[in-house]
Amino acid sequence: MPDSLEISCLHHGLLAESACARYITALRKRHTETPFCSVMLANDQTIYIAIDFRNISTSALTDYTFELPATVGKTLDNSGYDGQVILRTPWSEYARGPMRVYMTLPLKGIEFAFEERQSGLRDDLETWSLLKSNFFENGQLAKGRLFNDEKDKLRTRNASVLRYLPGPSDTVTLDTTDGAEWLVSRGDFDRCKLSVEGEIQVSTESASGNTVRHAGPPTITKQKNGASCAVPASFIQGW
Repeated sequence: MPDSLEISCLHHGLLAESACARYITALRKRHTETPFCSVMLANDQTIYIAIDFRNISTSALTDYTFELPATVGKTLDNSGYDGQVILRTPWSEYARGPMRVYMTLPLKGIEFAFEERQSGLRDDLETWSLLKSNFFENGQLAKGRLFNDEKDKLRTRNASVLRYLPGPSDTVTLDTTDGAEWLVSRGDFDRCKLSVEGEIQVSTESASGNTVRHAGPPTITKQKNGASCAVPASFIQGW
């Protein structure tokens, strides 16, 4: 007999898979080619859904978000989950190294868009416009460097720890759902009790007194019970 934890995890996964299936079914009414939708992470707090495209531009990719409110948003509405829907392409070679599209939308934003449409406050086109205008965020776009461009500033990026492994010299390597791989010390990893659950924030903001710098060293911050715990992190690569 499966225990309660196994049943709970199965429920989260099935709900996320149902959202994926409804999304792909809806896409087929407008598109001849459809991406692959899969569940990246599902637990009692968060659901991350990945939508993988063979090769598509950023502007064309946003067209595939039109069906999200009526499918993913409807399925997960009022479910209480945090998390994201991730739209990504494979790595492509450019002069400055491998690049890709990696865009994220928060589940809460998709659910809000669905509720706006359901209430009659917006039509389908206005709901889509709301989603595109307010909720898109970039993940890890470049494979070999944290920033897509030297002029870019990461500031903050919402994600979750997807997996982790012991690294060399008392360190831990982390893969986060924003598509980046990190190296942190084992001591900091244990101090902040990082694990494959809950939300984190990747940031390059650093504060000193009343001054906030937007180009500080990367940190991974875990929020729990109103308190925050920050871990200094070294970027390894996009995964």
